[in-house]
Amino acid sequence: MLNRSAALITGVSRKFGVGPAFALKLAESGWGAAVTFFRAYSASQP
Repeated sequence: MLNRSAALITGVSRKFGVGPAFALKLAESGWGAAVTFFRAYSASQP
């Protein structure tokens, strides 16, 4: 069994924001990162 940190990050479909920033920083730090998004919702937001 691997002892590795992992995170589930939601709301990463936008290019800018908290979700994408967390996902990128965690991945760069060696964390496993699973991401989710709902493109239709994000497209309707400013």
